[in-house]
Amino acid sequence: MTSPSKTPTHTGSARCWAYRIVGALCALFGLLFVGGGAYLASLGGSLYFAVAGVLLLVAGVLLWRGQRAGAWLYALALIGSAAWAVWEAGWSFWPLVSRLFALGVLGLLVALVVPMLPGAVRRGRAWATAAVLAIVLAVAFAGMFVPHAPVVAQGNGPGLTAVDPASAQKNWTHYGNTEGGSRFAALDDIHRGNV
Repeated sequence: MTSPSKTPTHTGSARCWAYRIVGALCALFGLLFVGGGAYLASLGGSLYFAVAGVLLLVAGVLLWRGQRAGAWLYALALIGSAAWAVWEAGWSFWPLVSRLFALGVLGLLVALVVPMLPGAVRRGRAWATAAVLAIVLAVAFAGMFVPHAPVVAQGNGPGLTAVDPASAQKNWTHYGNTEGGSRFAALDDIHRGNV
């Protein structure tokens, strides 16, 4: 049977490793963002990923050390990412989800470990933040299984091109139709007019 004096040490150790693991995940995301962001910037793309990567990296180091500033810095990076995503992609579901879902999951983990940080106060605020993030993530996850308009672009599209019967395709032999995955079938008996 464990003595009562050993229980707090074990609990403290488990809490310590919880926020250290989350800090390590933040730092890993930060490194990936910095590397990918630097490459994207070298191609003339947005500097956002490099800047966000630095914020995530520093937040991860601070969380690893048990400092609440790491959670605040992560919150700043998450809010900045949400603003950037809306500015870049508008309110279109898939572009927003692809830019924010993983950061939201990591943000949920950060909110859950904030009460475990040394000297943590106002734990209710961290739990409320975690609850809000969990609800938003659940709604976003559910939204992944719902069609988002417009599913099919409106308009007439390109005109039909007649297929020579001698060169007409007889079978769909590979995944994606051809070995190269062209996903094109040289068939003209199914078209927009009869689907």
